[in-house]
This record gives sequence, C-alpha cells and structure tokens, in this order.
Amino acid sequence: MFSVDKITQAKYVKDNSTFLSYLIPIENFDDCLFGLKKEHKKAVHFVRATRILNEYSQIIEYSSDDGEPKGSSGMSVLNVMRGSNLINSGIIVVRYFGGKLLGVGGLVRAYSAAALEVINNSHLITFEKLQTITIQSPLNKIELAKYLARKLNIKSLKFDFMQNFAIIHIEANGDKIQDFINHFKEK
Repeated sequence: MFSVDKITQAKYVKDNSTFLSYLIPIENFDDCLFGLKKEHKKAVHFVRATRILNEYSQIIEYSSDDGEPKGSSGMSVLNVMRGSNLINSGIIVVRYFGGKLLGVGGLVRAYSAAALEVINNSHLITFEKLQTITIQSPLNKIELAKYLARKLNIKSLKFDFMQNFAIIHIEANGDKIQDFINHFKEK
C-alpha cells in the first residue's frame, strides 16, 4: 500500500472543461477541501474520494459525485485510488464546466484521467501501519529512551513527567517498537 506526505496538484482538460486534481494526505483533506471551495468559487463541482485504514485494519472508503450524475465521478476517482493501492489519502477534483456535456461515459473517463494524472505526478511513499505503546520508566532512563529513538529512527516519542517516574509514549511500526522495548529493558 502507498500514501502521500504532501499535497500534489495536476490539471486535465477535456472538451474545454478543466479538471484540477489534488492528492492529499488524509489529515489535511478537510482543510484542503474548505480552502479549495474558497479559492475556486466559480468551479461547479468538487468531486472527492478517500481511503482510510482504520485501527482494525479495515479500509474505509468514501466518494462524492458533488452534483455530477450518480456514479459518474466520485466512484471513478475512488476506483483509480484502489487501482493505485492508495491508503490514508484523498483526491479532490475541481471541475470548471467548459460548455459541453460529456455524458456519463465521458465523465467517468475524464474524472479517472484527472485522478490518474495527479497520482502519476505525486511522490508516493510506502505505507506502514503504526502502533502506539506507553511505557512507565524511571527518570534516569529518559536519555536512553531518546538515544534509542534516534538510533531506531522512531520519530514520535513523547514524555509525561510525574514526580518519581516518566510515562513514555512511542508511535512506530511494530518491529521498531519491539526493538525499542528489547534494548530499553536490557540496559
């Protein structure tokens, strides 16, 4: 599976209709949609699709035709995302109507092409599912925890300090968490 870590844009034109497509990390999706609607006030449609992997390893999908004929656009974008094995991301396609009706088949092809164009212009990253653990630690092992996190390339390490101990919160893939625990306990 793949995801993205930054917003990417592409443009596709079909029969004078302009399709601006955006591939977005899921955590930025709602803000990006809001911003695009403010920026593109004359656009007629904001077709979108998302795919999210939930905590039970289930893929939750959503699509919206945003006023286009039912099933002609949102599902087309979603199918391109499925075919590209994208997860925890979304695509928004902003359409400026060019004066010619494309028909359902034409819309399916146009929205699919716009989605594929933005995916091809993006730097996809391999998706890895993260786990979160919490460890209670003596205060004198905080520097060891920081060292192990740097050594194992763990980017999410937080501390809650109590009077006589610290609570360490770690987010990483399962292998890195296990390595951290093994090294932390043996020191």
